[in-house]
Amino acid sequence: MMKLQLYACGLLLLFNGTNFAQSTQTELLDSTFLSGNIQTPIQLINGLVPGMLVSKTNSTDLNDYEIRIRGFNTVSGRANPLIVWNGMVVPSFDFIDPNDIRSIKVLRGAETAKYVMQGASGVIEVTSKSTTQKFQLNYHGFGTVDTKIYKQKVLDADAFLLAGGQNLGAKTDWIDETTQEALSHSHNVSFGQAFGPVDYRASINYRNVQGVQKSTGYERINGSLNLNWELSRFLELDYFGSVNDQSTNPGFVQLTRFAHFANPTMPIYFETGDYFQYLAFDSYNPSSIIGLSTKESDNLNILNRVQLSGNFGKLHANVYVGRSTSDRTLNESYQNEAGYRGLPFYNIYRETDYLKHTQIGGAISMKAESDNWVLEPKLSFDNQIYDAESSTTEPFGSIDEVFLRTQTDFNKVVLLGATISADLQVGKKLYLSVGDRLEGSSAVHASN
Repeated sequence: MMKLQLYACGLLLLFNGTNFAQSTQTELLDSTFLSGNIQTPIQLINGLVPGMLVSKTNSTDLNDYEIRIRGFNTVSGRANPLIVWNGMVVPSFDFIDPNDIRSIKVLRGAETAKYVMQGASGVIEVTSKSTTQKFQLNYHGFGTVDTKIYKQKVLDADAFLLAGGQNLGAKTDWIDETTQEALSHSHNVSFGQAFGPVDYRASINYRNVQGVQKSTGYERINGSLNLNWELSRFLELDYFGSVNDQSTNPGFVQLTRFAHFANPTMPIYFETGDYFQYLAFDSYNPSSIIGLSTKESDNLNILNRVQLSGNFGKLHANVYVGRSTSDRTLNESYQNEAGYRGLPFYNIYRETDYLKHTQIGGAISMKAESDNWVLEPKLSFDNQIYDAESSTTEPFGSIDEVFLRTQTDFNKVVLLGATISADLQVGKKLYLSVGDRLEGSSAVHASN
């Protein structure tokens, strides 16, 4: 039986006077976003949010960004901030295309209180573009060329020989041989309108991105739909859905290191046309890694969310249900004649991850007011269920006898939460907010 650890937290804020404390949130609209070669949502606001650091690890140029929000230490194993897309928690920005975004809000400090443990490293709330009254058809596209910039000098063949290096008979610039002019292009078509009680917005995005490392890049197709239906004077139905399908050749992180340290007198091929293999510790023909190895990743992300809202005079209520799934597969293979991982017990690797996230919640609030005060009590609840499955397949054994071994892990986490709060404003100088939240999590227990 799954046990939930319960804990409660309270929040009391009092502002007296017209000069309130500095806000701990930053919201940017699409009119202020950065432009240019934008391939992921975080690039839209990179450098625009105080206290937020965006960087990449020392790896290929296609790897994900790392995001840190100043002032946070994670308590949940997550270093990157929580990502919320149209009210749904999503595991990454892979669900979101930059062309569909209307606003991005970065929360830190007390503003993350409603996410409690999940918001321990900060929160990024992303909202999609809304519909228009009249029919609109829009196209947006761009193309770019990326290239390498030499920041670290390496010895050419002549300098290498002058320093006493071994002469293998060729002159090869391994950095040039393993990099390329990266051509990328993106296309977005969106359309929408309102007719009667129904309005909608749909978009389709296609991206073809090459990496600076040879034979790397990805193709991505995104689609999204916003639908709003006014059922009656009191009820409103909202639907949001998105799908993302991406195929990637992420390249090899180690290739850059091998290209910088490879013997510049080593030829690319033997006279027979086979790749030259240089038998030395931790030294490989960088071109042979590209030509004799395969590394491919496929990722499918799907999200659906439905919300029913009701407005009955001073009483407001809503309930929603959503589900997102993320299915990723990584395949690596190395031909037997490859010096790099070419031995039979190293030459195959497969990794799969599947995550299903279900989210159910709702809220009810009412507003009471007079000439000089406004009182708004609110009760809300949310329930999240994470089902994760991951597996790895790789060979083991010896050169004489090799087997394939698959290891599979399953994990399920349930998060329950409820919040009761009340906001009181008296005149223009006094604002009081008090609340209490009860949470339960199957991931927090004595042994974890």
